[in-house]
Amino acid sequence: MLLEPYLFVRRLVVNDHGGKKVVDISFHRGVNIIRGTNSSGKSTLMNFLFYGLGGDFSNWTTEAKRCHEVVLELEVSGAWLTVRREVTPAPRQAMQIYYGSYEVASAAARTEWKTYSYAQAEQRDSFSTVLFKALGFPEVRTETDNSLTMHQLLRLLYIDQDSPIQNLFRFERFDPPLMKQAIAELLLG
Repeated sequence: MLLEPYLFVRRLVVNDHGGKKVVDISFHRGVNIIRGTNSSGKSTLMNFLFYGLGGDFSNWTTEAKRCHEVVLELEVSGAWLTVRREVTPAPRQAMQIYYGSYEVASAAARTEWKTYSYAQAEQRDSFSTVLFKALGFPEVRTETDNSLTMHQLLRLLYIDQDSPIQNLFRFERFDPPLMKQAIAELLLG
């Protein structure tokens, strides 16, 4: 059963610096299993997925550093979005969003994509704000007036191999309890 709102990743594409696809995976509804031997790239794929959805990630493997961009085709509560982020060790990278399928987006000029920064500014939405609006989420702010980001929300859904298994959130050094409370209130009402 599909509930509203929903975010479904339909496709993950990773391109190298020459524009060649090095990864092109289509996902189906239901459980998708990524399997392989040790050091075959499963965690790197999950890092690309986390990053492509808006997670802040910069600890790339040597192989991942050879890649130029991550592109995800998303279905967000019935609407199609294609998002793109440059693979870089610099934190808090912008996201480009195209309102349409991957096939249409790949043929579109770069000027037809909209670029959104990681952080919200006074007169400019962040990509988290845009994705939350597409999902129909209200703007959530903590008691210290910080906005919730996709990165913080994804920390609950994505646990990397380096995080202790008893943690519900992906481990980070700076982890304010107010942010965890804001995420819980958003997701649980």
